[in-house]
Amino acid sequence: MKNEFWRNPRNIVLTAGIVGVLLWLTILWPIQLRHRAQLTQLNPAEVERITLQATTFVNGVTKPEVITLTDGEGREFLRLLADTYAISPNHPKGGWTRFACITTKQREFRFPISATSNNGTYLTLYSGERDGWVMGNLRNDALKPFVERIFSRSLGTNEKSPFPPAPN
Repeated sequence: MKNEFWRNPRNIVLTAGIVGVLLWLTILWPIQLRHRAQLTQLNPAEVERITLQATTFVNGVTKPEVITLTDGEGREFLRLLADTYAISPNHPKGGWTRFACITTKQREFRFPISATSNNGTYLTLYSGERDGWVMGNLRNDALKPFVERIFSRSLGTNEKSPFPPAPN
Protein backbone atom coordinates (compact mmCIF):
# COMPACT_ATOMS: atom_id res chain seq x y z
CA MET A 1 0.00 0.00 0.00
CA LYS A 2 2.83 2.40 0.86
CA ASN A 3 4.55 1.87 -2.51
CA GLU A 4 1.30 2.58 -4.34
CA PHE A 5 1.16 6.09 -2.84
CA TRP A 6 4.54 7.08 -4.34
CA ARG A 7 3.76 5.58 -7.75
CA ASN A 8 1.06 8.17 -8.39
CA PRO A 9 2.72 11.38 -9.76
CA ARG A 10 -0.08 13.49 -8.31
CA ASN A 11 0.84 12.37 -4.79
CA ILE A 12 4.50 13.26 -5.35
CA VAL A 13 3.57 16.75 -6.54
CA LEU A 14 1.14 17.19 -3.64
CA THR A 15 3.79 16.11 -1.12
CA ALA A 16 6.40 18.45 -2.67
CA GLY A 17 3.88 21.32 -2.54
CA ILE A 18 3.08 20.69 1.11
CA VAL A 19 6.78 20.52 2.00
CA GLY A 20 7.39 23.79 0.08
CA VAL A 21 4.58 25.58 1.89
CA LEU A 22 5.79 24.32 5.27
CA LEU A 23 9.35 25.49 4.53
CA TRP A 24 8.07 28.90 3.48
CA LEU A 25 5.89 29.24 6.60
CA THR A 26 8.60 28.11 9.03
CA ILE A 27 11.73 29.68 7.49
CA LEU A 28 11.19 32.26 4.76
CA TRP A 29 8.05 34.03 5.99
CA PRO A 30 9.49 34.84 9.45
CA ILE A 31 12.66 36.17 7.75
CA GLN A 32 10.52 38.41 5.53
CA LEU A 33 8.54 39.70 8.50
CA ARG A 34 11.71 40.39 10.49
CA HIS A 35 13.30 42.24 7.54
CA ARG A 36 10.19 44.41 7.07
CA ALA A 37 10.03 45.15 10.78
CA GLN A 38 13.71 46.18 10.86
CA LEU A 39 13.02 48.80 8.20
CA THR A 40 9.62 50.06 9.33
CA GLN A 41 10.64 50.31 12.99
CA LEU A 42 13.94 52.14 12.54
CA ASN A 43 14.81 54.50 15.36
CA PRO A 44 15.78 57.91 13.92
CA ALA A 45 18.66 58.06 16.44
CA GLU A 46 20.23 54.98 14.81
CA VAL A 47 20.11 56.41 11.28
CA GLU A 48 23.31 58.02 10.05
CA ARG A 49 22.14 59.10 6.60
CA ILE A 50 19.18 58.82 4.22
CA THR A 51 19.57 59.53 0.52
CA LEU A 52 17.14 59.49 -2.38
CA GLN A 53 18.36 59.01 -5.93
CA ALA A 54 16.78 59.58 -9.32
CA THR A 55 18.34 58.99 -12.69
CA THR A 56 17.36 60.95 -15.77
CA PHE A 57 18.20 60.21 -19.36
CA VAL A 58 19.12 63.45 -21.12
CA ASN A 59 20.60 63.61 -24.64
CA GLY A 60 21.59 59.96 -24.54
CA VAL A 61 23.38 60.27 -21.19
CA THR A 62 22.19 59.11 -17.79
CA LYS A 63 22.41 61.72 -15.09
CA PRO A 64 22.05 60.58 -11.47
CA GLU A 65 20.81 63.00 -8.87
CA VAL A 66 21.39 62.06 -5.23
CA ILE A 67 19.82 64.08 -2.42
CA THR A 68 20.70 63.63 1.25
CA LEU A 69 17.71 64.26 3.49
CA THR A 70 17.90 66.74 6.34
CA ASP A 71 17.18 65.50 9.87
CA GLY A 72 13.57 66.71 9.68
CA GLU A 73 13.04 65.16 6.26
CA GLY A 74 14.63 61.94 7.48
CA ARG A 75 12.27 61.72 10.45
CA GLU A 76 9.30 62.35 8.15
CA PHE A 77 10.54 59.68 5.71
CA LEU A 78 10.93 57.14 8.55
CA ARG A 79 7.41 57.99 9.75
CA LEU A 80 6.08 57.34 6.24
CA LEU A 81 7.92 54.00 6.16
CA ALA A 82 6.42 53.08 9.54
CA ASP A 83 2.95 53.71 8.07
CA THR A 84 3.37 51.29 5.16
CA TYR A 85 1.42 48.09 4.72
CA ALA A 86 2.15 44.92 2.75
CA ILE A 87 0.82 44.59 -0.80
CA SER A 88 1.32 42.42 -3.86
CA PRO A 89 1.42 44.78 -6.84
CA ASN A 90 -0.12 43.50 -10.05
CA HIS A 91 1.72 44.53 -13.24
CA PRO A 92 2.59 48.10 -12.25
CA LYS A 93 2.41 50.68 -15.02
CA GLY A 94 3.17 54.33 -15.50
CA GLY A 95 4.86 56.69 -13.09
CA TRP A 96 8.41 56.86 -11.82
CA THR A 97 10.93 54.97 -9.68
CA ARG A 98 13.42 56.54 -7.27
CA PHE A 99 15.90 54.76 -5.03
CA ALA A 100 16.32 55.14 -1.28
CA CYS A 101 19.34 54.30 0.84
CA ILE A 102 19.15 54.33 4.63
CA THR A 103 22.49 53.90 6.40
CA THR A 104 22.60 52.87 10.06
CA LYS A 105 25.53 51.81 12.21
CA GLN A 106 24.64 48.14 11.68
CA ARG A 107 23.53 47.96 8.06
CA GLU A 108 22.32 49.64 4.92
CA PHE A 109 18.81 49.42 3.48
CA ARG A 110 18.50 50.05 -0.28
CA PHE A 111 15.18 49.84 -2.08
CA PRO A 112 13.26 51.32 -5.00
CA ILE A 113 10.20 53.48 -4.44
CA SER A 114 7.72 53.32 -7.33
CA ALA A 115 4.78 55.63 -7.94
CA THR A 116 2.44 53.89 -10.38
CA SER A 117 -0.88 54.68 -12.00
CA ASN A 118 -2.49 51.41 -10.94
CA ASN A 119 -0.80 50.23 -7.70
CA GLY A 120 -0.21 53.47 -5.81
CA THR A 121 3.21 54.21 -4.32
CA TYR A 122 5.14 51.28 -2.93
CA LEU A 123 8.66 50.11 -2.15
CA THR A 124 10.23 46.73 -2.79
CA LEU A 125 12.48 45.12 -0.19
CA TYR A 126 15.28 42.72 -1.09
CA SER A 127 17.12 40.22 1.09
CA GLY A 128 20.51 41.82 0.38
CA GLU A 129 21.51 45.41 0.82
CA ARG A 130 21.42 46.00 -2.95
CA ASP A 131 19.61 42.99 -4.42
CA GLY A 132 18.55 39.43 -3.64
CA TRP A 133 15.24 37.75 -3.04
CA VAL A 134 12.18 39.96 -2.95
CA MET A 135 11.20 40.20 0.70
CA GLY A 136 7.92 41.92 -0.02
CA ASN A 137 6.35 45.18 -1.10
CA LEU A 138 5.13 47.90 1.23
CA ARG A 139 2.69 50.63 0.20
CA ASN A 140 2.09 54.16 1.40
CA ASP A 141 0.74 56.62 -1.15
CA ALA A 142 1.99 59.56 0.95
CA LEU A 143 5.53 58.66 -0.18
CA LYS A 144 4.78 60.05 -3.66
CA PRO A 145 4.27 63.72 -2.70
CA PHE A 146 7.12 63.50 -0.18
CA VAL A 147 9.64 62.23 -2.75
CA GLU A 148 8.43 64.70 -5.39
CA ARG A 149 8.78 67.56 -2.89
CA ILE A 150 12.36 66.52 -2.07
CA PHE A 151 13.38 66.50 -5.73
CA SER A 152 11.57 69.75 -6.54
CA ARG A 153 13.45 71.40 -3.64
CA SER A 154 16.77 70.41 -5.16
CA LEU A 155 15.85 72.00 -8.51
CA GLY A 156 15.29 75.48 -7.15
CA THR A 157 12.42 77.70 -8.14
CA ASN A 158 13.38 78.56 -11.74
CA GLU A 159 14.31 75.13 -13.05
CA LYS A 160 11.89 72.78 -14.76
CA SER A 161 11.88 69.22 -13.40
CA PRO A 162 13.61 66.70 -15.72
CA PHE A 163 11.37 63.98 -14.28
CA PRO A 164 8.07 63.13 -15.90
CA PRO A 165 5.05 63.94 -13.76
CA ALA A 166 3.89 61.00 -11.70
CA PRO A 167 0.40 59.68 -12.35
CA ASN A 168 -2.43 60.68 -10.06
